[in-house]
Amino acid sequence: SGPYTLFAPYNTAFKKLPTRTQNTLLNGNNRQSLKNLLSAHVVEGTLDSEALRKQINEGNGRATLRTLGGSTLTAQIGTNGRIMLTDEQGGVAYVNAPDQYGSNGVVHGVDKVLLPKAVKVPFR
Repeated sequence: SGPYTLFAPYNTAFKKLPTRTQNTLLNGNNRQSLKNLLSAHVVEGTLDSEALRKQINEGNGRATLRTLGGSTLTAQIGTNGRIMLTDEQGGVAYVNAPDQYGSNGVVHGVDKVLLPKAVKVPFR
């Protein structure tokens, strides 16, 4: 029921995944895998861009975020001034559409799918 912060990949971010991976995740037989992947994009509590920037500043340029799936995201400010998230596999996503408020939290649109360490997906 929340509140939650969701880093929501755009459809184009999912299309960057290999076709086989897309098909595997979406064929209906892998609901748990899809759920695990999606839970790597959700953080408990409402962290709008102002709160994220504050945590980053208080953490000397980095904020560690624990996802509902148990993975870790590292938030920083990129050279372009946008919030940058690094997943456990070293993949980097940028927040392009921040602070979309909902009834149970906030959504930030991101340009890449964030991958936990346990997911073996070629994504570079």
